[in-house]
Formats: sequence, structure tokens, C-alpha cells
Amino acid sequence: MAKRKHFDYCRFMTESSGIKIITKSQLAELLGVSPSTIYRMIKSGLLPPPLRSPKGYIQGWLSGTIEMWQSDHNQY
Repeated sequence: MAKRKHFDYCRFMTESSGIKIITKSQLAELLGVSPSTIYRMIKSGLLPPPLRSPKGYIQGWLSGTIEMWQSDHNQY
């Protein structure tokens, strides 16, 4: 019996709707800081926590959320 490929609904929805998910490493590069600094910014409340998939395998921020955050925090 052939193994059935798992359908990734979260990935399908983000790709088909044009929503872009930004990972921690992408966000660090965008802001010019290290990934550990991103963690510290989340912990201190400076940055909103990332969204997580139901099982927690995928986490990141919606690009619109980061764009709004950047407009509120002009230093980054």
C-alpha cells in the first residue's frame, strides 16, 4: 500500500490566500538583530508573540502584523 502524503492545511491556506508568514530567523534578518534578540524582545513584551500551528511545528508572524509593529516602533 502506498503511503499517503499528509495534507498541510495551514500551508495551503497561507499560500492560497496570499498571507505571508515570517519566521524568527527572517524577522531577525529584517530587523538586523540576532534570533536570540528576537526571543528577548518577545519575552520583554516589546514584540508580539508568534502564531503557532495547532501542533506547534510552525511558528511565525503574519507579515501584516510585523508591518504594523514596525510603523509603531520606528527604531526597527
